[in-house]
Amino acid sequence: MGVVREIKKFMYRNNPHFKRFFKEINLSNLENIVFCSFDLETTGLDVKNDEIISIGAVKIIDFKIDFSTMFYTLVKPGRNLDKKNVLIHGIRE
Repeated sequence: MGVVREIKKFMYRNNPHFKRFFKEINLSNLENIVFCSFDLETTGLDVKNDEIISIGAVKIIDFKIDFSTMFYTLVKPGRNLDKKNVLIHGIRE
C-alpha cells in the first residue's frame, strides 16, 4: 500500500468526526469501506439567502474514486448569478 493511502487511513482513524459517525466500523480495515463524496456550489455562504447552483457526487471504494458512479447536475437558482459567483466556480447562467 502506498504512503499516501497510509496517511489517509491514519487521518480517518484519528478524526473524531469519523469515529462519531462510524462507531460500528472496524477501523483497522478501512479499505473495505465505501464512501460517497458530495460537492455543492452555491451563490454564497448565507444559508438563509443563498442557493445551491450545482451538485456533484462520486463513490469512493478502497480510497479510489469510482468514476463510473459520478453524478453532476446544475440547479437553477431563483435569482441571477453575481459576477463574483461566476469568477469563483466558473458556472454561468
